[in-house]
Amino acid sequence: MSGAKELIHAEIVGKLNRVTLGMPTIDGHFWVERDGKRIDPHFPHYDLVKAVHKGKRWVYLPADELTQRMMISIFDKVIKKEFETIEEYLMFSIKYGGGFGEGYCHKNALLEIEEHGGTLVFGSYGVQRKDGSIFYEYGGEDYKNVKAFIK
Repeated sequence: MSGAKELIHAEIVGKLNRVTLGMPTIDGHFWVERDGKRIDPHFPHYDLVKAVHKGKRWVYLPADELTQRMMISIFDKVIKKEFETIEEYLMFSIKYGGGFGEGYCHKNALLEIEEHGGTLVFGSYGVQRKDGSIFYEYGGEDYKNVKAFIK
């Protein structure tokens, strides 16, 4: 790598790191909805949650419209502090930081939308147990505003 390329690489990686570190810590989840279907990458951690809680099906509970708009805006603002557009962030994120990853539901959802379209959704995510109760890995039924989701 030439000196100029190394400098550009370091600058972009620095921006990606600042985005990652600048994201708020949340107790919530992002996913994509497209053509009446929910799209959400599956990671081994989810199987563990399902097994521990004797889960039978996944539960997605979208937050109210205002909370969704505000959460999406908060995350977009962090990205746009470092990159001109969300598309630019995703392009460099793939090139220098990899694609889908566990613990990065927001980026995973944006990558899915960039590649295949759909709508970004924010809310709670968990598993319904065999007894009918629900364990929320992220969020919960009582999470009613932005403050509840931000930790």
